[in-house]
Amino acid sequence: MAISMSNRPLTFSKSLSIQVKDDILAAIIGNVGRQIAFQVGAEDAELLQRQYGDQLLAPPLTNLPRFHAYCRTLLGGVPSRVFSMSTDLR
Repeated sequence: MAISMSNRPLTFSKSLSIQVKDDILAAIIGNVGRQIAFQVGAEDAELLQRQYGDQLLAPPLTNLPRFHAYCRTLLGGVPSRVFSMSTDLR
């Protein structure tokens, strides 16, 4: 997850969202301007599914191929639709 504070990006990453206290995780997710989600476990997939809603594309977050991700960003202060991407590291 990435958070932009005063135009300075801050990257937040953990192996599992359960490693972060619920109130802190809610604050982070509520303030994230840009999300990039590569393959995640079932619990984190549920969390991200709630964020993405019906915009999530197939395959599910638990079964993404290597180097592929789903993204959401802010455009003019409004969350964009979820889109898929792949990195050029193959």
